[in-house]
Amino acid sequence: MRKVLILAGLAASFAYAGHIDYLGGRSADYFMAVARNAAIDGADLVTYNPAGLVHLAEGFHVNASGQYIAKDYVITAVPLGSAEETEYETTKPTPFLPNVYAVYRTGDLAAFGAFTIPAGGGTLEYENGLPIMPVLQTGLVQYQYGPGYIATMTEGYIEAGAAYYAGTVGAAYAITPALSASLAGRFTKGVRDYEASAEFAIVNIDSGTVVGSTEAVLECTREASGMAGIIGVDFMPARGVNVAVRYETSTPLEWEAETAQNTWAALIPELADGALQRRDLPAVLGMGMQFEVKPTVTLGVMGNYYFTGAADQGEDDGLSDQYEDGWEAGSSVQWKASSRFELGLGYLYSDLGGGPETFTDFEYMVNYGMLGGGVRYAVSEDVGIVFSAANAFLEDGEGAGNYAGHQYEKNVAFINLGVTAGF
Repeated sequence: MRKVLILAGLAASFAYAGHIDYLGGRSADYFMAVARNAAIDGADLVTYNPAGLVHLAEGFHVNASGQYIAKDYVITAVPLGSAEETEYETTKPTPFLPNVYAVYRTGDLAAFGAFTIPAGGGTLEYENGLPIMPVLQTGLVQYQYGPGYIATMTEGYIEAGAAYYAGTVGAAYAITPALSASLAGRFTKGVRDYEASAEFAIVNIDSGTVVGSTEAVLECTREASGMAGIIGVDFMPARGVNVAVRYETSTPLEWEAETAQNTWAALIPELADGALQRRDLPAVLGMGMQFEVKPTVTLGVMGNYYFTGAADQGEDDGLSDQYEDGWEAGSSVQWKASSRFELGLGYLYSDLGGGPETFTDFEYMVNYGMLGGGVRYAVSEDVGIVFSAANAFLEDGEGAGNYAGHQYEKNVAFINLGVTAGF
């Protein structure tokens, strides 16, 4: 029964401006102009173009930002034991998602470090539970009472949160004035929390009578940690033109559960106390190009390829075998309107590699387009403030198999504030 392997995905269902577990948006500058894979103008390039950091002015550079993420997820389904469609919705926002970067450039060398949230990104809270919960409970009821009985949910609640905390350190070196390379390591610590409770009526299918009641409780925390390597190359073939490539290795993550209660342990063994389950962050290949149309206007294009298939570690890895590798592509324009103001606008489309076979109540990663823009204001020669906002236009999805007829909708919006400084 595939559904027993999927609950781990509920706390990973935050993919937006990224892919599957990844969060691609890790600075206010990114949402202002998404094509940052070949940018050469900020400390947040530790994430997007680390080899390009050698083009910063000599000295220290800092970039710090926070995101507010508004989320509205809706599942529409006919729950077990009912004939009417019901909506299950979560609107719990992510109030603050921080990312901090620091770079020191001297001569041909740029040393850098960062604290980021590369994956996860908040909490999902379904105050009426999920339509799959009575299906899970029915499995237990039929084991006890026989196949002629089902469990219908009278009350339900489920909440799951995920955050991946990462520290990155590395250096970039200018091999020639036009060519540079970088090498970095990133340590990631992932934490996922699950809390669920529900009450059910036990119903005789033939007579339709209630013969008893039962309940379910889940309280679990899972943690994992792993290292990834990041290499980058930046090449400036002509004045005003820059090309960059970045490769991030996969991050091996073996999740260990610490479980206080789990009524569904027989159906969801990966959330039993002490259980181990592998779910890696996949390797990423990032590419980009930017060029100055004129001194005040810069255009950029970018693309990321996610090796999701290679991250699949087997039947119990918490990653559907039906996922294909994913990709995203985007472009943006930046305009220096004056000595103090710079405006940006960008668009990105992301294909997550999923489909009906990967959509479940716990994890539905639908493709999307994202439109974002913002403004950078120079407070002084060395200090700037960035405000940006974006909206993800997510496609609707419909499940298959155990989730046939379940309709999935998402709406996600971002508000970002960042500060940059050089000294």
